[in-house]
Amino acid sequence: MDALNAVVLMETALSGSLLIRCLDGCIRDLSGLSGTYAIIAATDPAIDAVLQGLQKAQAGRAVFWIDAPVSNSGRLRSHLLARGEALQFPLETRMVHNADVALRNQENVISGDSIVLENCRTWYNLYPQLVEACPAAWLIEIRP
Repeated sequence: MDALNAVVLMETALSGSLLIRCLDGCIRDLSGLSGTYAIIAATDPAIDAVLQGLQKAQAGRAVFWIDAPVSNSGRLRSHLLARGEALQFPLETRMVHNADVALRNQENVISGDSIVLENCRTWYNLYPQLVEACPAAWLIEIRP
């Protein structure tokens, strides 16, 4: 799982900011990180929503790939591990230089980044389930 992609998407959903269901069925946010990320009040609830979504999808465990050069990525890692322990969901974190590149050729990838989805072996579209379970989400759909 692309950690920053998933957490930022759910932070956006929980805050009631705009999300877009794209033509490929993926839900994306408009939050550009540009190398910076900050832990906010919605971070832990966002992580909880992701982990609960994984549990509901009957995932036995998850590997979260985190972009190490992004500011506060180490803090995000700590939050992921703490929330996983609190919810008794087995997870692993991998700090890498570029999560998009690391996820290439992986299977069962969860991300909304088109560059990742075009290059991974298989992917699972978890985001619609996560967003639909979030009453605060503001979602629009692009149609042909």
